Amino acid sequence: MARRSDSSFNLLPGMRPGFLNTNAPAALRTPRKSTRPVACRSPWNPENSLWVEEKERRLYLQHLREWSFNHDSSPHFHGSISLYYGYGSGSEFKLGRPVKCILTDSASPDARKVVLIQLFEPRYKGGRYRLLLRSGAGWIPGRQYLDNEFFTHRKLQHAKPANGHSEEVDRYKKIKSELLGPKPEAKDTVIIRPLFRHFTRLPLEIQQMILGYSVGKLELYRPGQSTRFSSYLRSAAKLRLGEKVTKLSTIFLISKSLNEHLVPWIYRSTTFHFGTEGFTNFMWLSGPVNRAWIKKVTLAFGEHAPIHCIRWFAPDPIFDLFDPPLTLYPRAMQYFWRCQIQDLVRELHLSILSVDISGLHMQDIPFVAQILRKCFGSVETLNFTWCGTPIHRGDARLGNLDAMDTWAQLCGDIIGRNFRDTVYFSAARMEASMEDLSKEMAGNCFFSERTNIFLKF
Repeated sequence: MARRSDSSFNLLPGMRPGFLNTNAPAALRTPRKSTRPVACRSPWNPENSLWVEEKERRLYLQHLREWSFNHDSSPHFHGSISLYYGYGSGSEFKLGRPVKCILTDSASPDARKVVLIQLFEPRYKGGRYRLLLRSGAGWIPGRQYLDNEFFTHRKLQHAKPANGHSEEVDRYKKIKSELLGPKPEAKDTVIIRPLFRHFTRLPLEIQQMILGYSVGKLELYRPGQSTRFSSYLRSAAKLRLGEKVTKLSTIFLISKSLNEHLVPWIYRSTTFHFGTEGFTNFMWLSGPVNRAWIKKVTLAFGEHAPIHCIRWFAPDPIFDLFDPPLTLYPRAMQYFWRCQIQDLVRELHLSILSVDISGLHMQDIPFVAQILRKCFGSVETLNFTWCGTPIHRGDARLGNLDAMDTWAQLCGDIIGRNFRDTVYFSAARMEASMEDLSKEMAGNCFFSERTNIFLKF
């Protein structure tokens, strides 16, 4: 049987051979279904201009929301910002380009206004967006602009109405706001508010923690030695300075209301560390009000502690017994400074007095400790340290504390080990013998006073 040609294959009744011509033009062929997905909308298609603008608006709003979550916020302004609604507004919704927006203050929601903004992306990973607003012929940061809006509105609110002028201003703003059309929807609006609570409304503990961090507050402060706080590097047995941060004197200039609780907290919570210099000057500069807040003091006089205590801190009978020389002119200046220091320390009522015994001879520890314990107005706890490391009561270096329990024994031990020393005794005392000094102590009831009742750990 003859094979049928392709042209007559599966012909329907009434169809002539050659009807299905495979060489016919493509326009005349039967269309076939495409297996490829439908192509996405093209931004270059003029028919998709509204869709493209809406997509850009959504992306720009997302950038604005990210800015609102992490920005240099105004501590006063509460409100919202919306993209200018109405397609074909002429704005190009791209970062770094001027974009027309509507700013609304929550204190006056009927007084909306059109603003021109520029939003810049973060310069580095984890950075902040930057917002600029047009003001006059230039651009200013968002925080400054929003602060100006807040204070301008506040000034108008508190201004006394003169002949109904304030009512006319409010009516004018309302009419101007209505001309902008209906209020934008919530999905087109970004809320603007302070990211943190007002500092003075924070709990006092948090305010003090923030201020302490800003000045680099550590355990010690050495007046006259440094403007920075210090701490002991106990592994190396030495003091180390804190980081260079805001000066304490600068913090005190922030506001008077802050100082009402900041100054007492600084004085009350800081351990003031003094060597043989700077004590009197600091007490004078602090003033009587602030001196009352001092609760913790550390004294580190080193090997010169005995003579330093005799000159400035010891009771008058001990000072008269030794009569230590000091090259001050006129001679009476020594007595003037001594009386001044004695009055200042009597004003201090300490919770903790720490005596650093580094560089101090073990035999001198009881004498120095008793004098320092007695000269202050009151001391709740007396501590001993070695370069900042606490020394416990059972330490061998403190073994002599209970060996001598009267002032006569303490002074006799110092005299016996330093007799004829021109640092401890004046020329007149150098001529006296040990018996003469002992008789003088025996004739004064002060030296028979027991001292161990003053020493508490």
